[in-house]
Amino acid sequence: MDLKDSREIAAIAWGNRGATLISIEGYEEALESCDKAIELNHNDANAWLNRGKALLPNSECHNKALQYFNKTIELEPDNIDAWFEQGQVLIALGRDEEALVSFNKVIDLEPYDTEAWHNRGIVLSRLKRYDETLASYEKLTKLKPDYAPGWCDRGEMEFRLRRFDAALVSCDKAIKLNPNKALSWRNRYSLLFILKRYDEALASCDEAIELEPNHVDDWCMRSYILSNIERYDESLASSDKAIELDPNYDEAWFRRGCWMFSDAMKKLWHPAIGQLNSVIKCHMFSSTAPLQFSD
Repeated sequence: MDLKDSREIAAIAWGNRGATLISIEGYEEALESCDKAIELNHNDANAWLNRGKALLPNSECHNKALQYFNKTIELEPDNIDAWFEQGQVLIALGRDEEALVSFNKVIDLEPYDTEAWHNRGIVLSRLKRYDETLASYEKLTKLKPDYAPGWCDRGEMEFRLRRFDAALVSCDKAIKLNPNKALSWRNRYSLLFILKRYDEALASCDEAIELEPNHVDDWCMRSYILSNIERYDESLASSDKAIELDPNYDEAWFRRGCWMFSDAMKKLWHPAIGQLNSVIKCHMFSSTAPLQFSD
C-alpha cells in the first residue's frame, strides 16, 4: 500500500467518524473529524458533505454550510444528499427559486424521493405557484399514501385553490392516518364552515381544542360557528375564553362585540315592534292619521 492509498483510507475513517458523530449530535467533534478527513484527502466528497451537515444546527453558519454542499456537488455532481441538503439550506436562507432547482435535481436523480417531492411543494407554495404545488403533493401522496403530513398539505392547497370537496377528502385522510394532529382538525372545521355544515364544523373544532386547549384561534372560530347556529350564550363563552388566553386578540373582541350588539338589539326589538303595531292599529282606523310612535 502506497502513501496515497494510506492517506485516502485514513480520510475515509475520519469521515465515517464525523458522520457517526453527526448522528448522535456531536457536531463540534464531527467538524474536527471532517476537517481531518479533508486535510488527508481534499477531494473526499463525503467529508465536505458531512462538514456542511455538522454546521446545520447553527443558523448563523448556513452560508458556510452551503459552500460545503456546493463543493460536494462540484466533486460529485450526482450526489443526491448534497443536492437535497443544498435545497434545505436555501429554503432556510429564503432563496426559494434556487431551492427549487436543487429539489428538481434530486427528483431527476431519484424520482421516488418523497422528501424531495414534499420540499418541492413547500418551495412552490412559498413562490405562490399553487397548481404546481398541488401537483407535487399529489405525487407525494401517490408515492407515500400513508404519510399524514402529505395529505394535510395537499388538503391545504386544495382549500387554497377552492377545491373544497377534494380538500375535505384529503383532510379526512390525514385525520384517519393521524387523529392526534390538531392542524388537520383545524383545516377540517374551516372547510366544513365554508360548506355551511356547521354542526360538523363545531365537532371538528372541539376535537382541535381537545388536542390544543390553549389555541386561541380555535376558541374564536368556535364562537363564530356557534353564532351561526344561534347558540349565542355558548358563542359568547367561547369568545371570552379566547380573550382570557390572549387579551390582545382583536378578532375575539370583535366577535364578542358582535354578540353584545346583537343581544342589545334583540332587547329593543320587542318594544319597537309593540310601538309599530300601535301605529299600524291607528292607521287602520284613520288613513289620514299622522304616523307617530306612542310614548
